[in-house]
Amino acid sequence: MEFIAQCLMGDRRALSEYQNDQHVPYPLGQPLTAAELEPFVTREVLATFTAKVPLAQLARAEDTTLAEFIAAEWLGGHAALVSPEYRAVGATFDDFGQQYAGLVHLQVTCQLAKPGPR
Repeated sequence: MEFIAQCLMGDRRALSEYQNDQHVPYPLGQPLTAAELEPFVTREVLATFTAKVPLAQLARAEDTTLAEFIAAEWLGGHAALVSPEYRAVGATFDDFGQQYAGLVHLQVTCQLAKPGPR
């Protein structure tokens, strides 16, 4: 039997410790801050969040990898993804126009580390 995992509408945590495959965090609305990331960077735990990624980014394999794109766009460069796993999840849209924005919602599960030298 197949089911769809969804976040609870009242559960607006953008980043949380991964607990099971039925847990889908609410999609990030803005990049995470260093303070939000700190508890996950300093501990070796699996973290999970849902990032909106342009379909074009997924379709091309050019300059930046998906992990680098997500770290720059959604983690503000404050953390790096370690051994990320991705899962496309059902999208939630604020308005009708966003349905055609070409964004894929990916649940990212990984460990977080301090970013390396640039």
